[in-house]
Amino acid sequence: MVKDSRDNLQRAAYYYVALLFSFYPLIFSPIQGYYAMGNFKFRAWAVMTAVLVGYLLVCAVKTGSVNSVAKLFVGKSGSRLYAVSGVFLILATISFILTPYKLVALVGMPGWFTGLLFQYGLILVLFIVGAYVRMDRRLMWIIMGSAMVVFALGILHRFYIDPIGIMRSLSPEEYVRFLSTIGQATWYSSYLCVVFPVGLYGFVTEAGPSIAERICAGAFLTLSAGTLVTQNSDSAYLGIGVAVLAFLIWAVCKGRKYLMRMGVAIVIMAAAVALMGVVERLAGAGVSSSLDDTARWLSMVPIDELSLRIAQGILPVLGICFGVVIVLLTWNEKVYGRVGRSLVVAGMVAFVAGAGYALARVIAGAAKDVYFVAGRDWGNGRGLIWLRTMEMFRDLPVVNKLFGVGHGCFNEYISGYTDLVLGNAHNEWLTMMVEVGIVGGVAYMGVFVAAVVMAVRMIRCESRYVLGACGESETRAGSVHVGIIVLAAVLAYVVHNFFNYQQCIAAPMIMAIMGMGLNEYCSSK
Repeated sequence: MVKDSRDNLQRAAYYYVALLFSFYPLIFSPIQGYYAMGNFKFRAWAVMTAVLVGYLLVCAVKTGSVNSVAKLFVGKSGSRLYAVSGVFLILATISFILTPYKLVALVGMPGWFTGLLFQYGLILVLFIVGAYVRMDRRLMWIIMGSAMVVFALGILHRFYIDPIGIMRSLSPEEYVRFLSTIGQATWYSSYLCVVFPVGLYGFVTEAGPSIAERICAGAFLTLSAGTLVTQNSDSAYLGIGVAVLAFLIWAVCKGRKYLMRMGVAIVIMAAAVALMGVVERLAGAGVSSSLDDTARWLSMVPIDELSLRIAQGILPVLGICFGVVIVLLTWNEKVYGRVGRSLVVAGMVAFVAGAGYALARVIAGAAKDVYFVAGRDWGNGRGLIWLRTMEMFRDLPVVNKLFGVGHGCFNEYISGYTDLVLGNAHNEWLTMMVEVGIVGGVAYMGVFVAAVVMAVRMIRCESRYVLGACGESETRAGSVHVGIIVLAAVLAYVVHNFFNYQQCIAAPMIMAIMGMGLNEYCSSK
């Protein structure tokens, strides 16, 4: 009976993850509006998570295996991720006890809902998925399939094409800040950074996909690159760039075939960016356009000049050339053996340096030096927000500096330092330092550090894992080794959210991805 209960729990947790990455991104509020989407998404996630936790408790009581539920909070041996997550929850609870704003700290600021209950929900997702769910190829394709629909809609919306009618109630100012079925544009960019590594793995992996699957994975990369240069959040470029760099290093270590497929992937993505630049010019959104307004058959939402310059400049050309060079050097095993991995690595370093310099020039020109001149306008106004946040933090009592002011209570304190209504510091890590203090902020960051360490160990263990030295005699049919997915997704999320914030779309998803990594890691110990 206990075994049947565990099988049911595994099935329920698997369905939860499948819904989290498929149904959840695609549903949207029947009460349309800019602010309605976030509220609707949070309530949908809260109901899904409450049902899963409720089912877990019912199964435990019904079978008399309450201890198995308690073990979720103790964790399996072999990963510090359990311990650090538990410490964070304890410190989050302490900050809640200390704050005078109990209701806000419990549920969070309206529209954001990142209070204590949300933090418990995130860690519960990590623990439950870590205990019961391992990613397989079916789940990988569920994630990719849903994301392709979201990305396609996101691209269409940038050209005023709205097949689902979700944008009709938005003002022109809201239209540029709203995308697809996700909602707010920076929520969308965070979602992009979290799911992109899954699709890139699906294209690069050697785990025997069919030609049709390879084509679908190529379509995923095309849509990902296309939506990257139209979504209008600068931080997404850093997140996706870090993820691609992590995959490149991983492919160099894995071998010739993986590196060759990374080269093809880079060509596909760079070509998609260049193609999007052509479409932008046809829509009259070019940096310079020769078309008369009356001759245009397509129009585009006004987005930042930086995105336009990236899509229409030299960067995609450099990307195509870089990808082609990688493919040529790795196409033939004998050629690759002669030139050696060192030449490929040297080329990667040279490309990253050259592309970085070109990107810096583009940013300096298009973004009017908001990233290279320190001041209040740095990072589209984030400089001022961070300055006021540090002034507020400086004036807090010592106990609040250590243990925070309570989750979701950022605005209750920052309101005395600015006229802006701010639910966060537009920096997840700085926001955590304020809301759960230095101690809690370190613990929260420790969750992601522990996930990176775990992912690196999983990657190092992969070759032995296939041979059975890490706990299994052979790779299970349809299995996915998620080490590189976890590493790339966590790094992309951490970098992206240095300029953004925790919310109910990407945060549960990154916890689920870390949880699936945790399940594989602990099962292989």
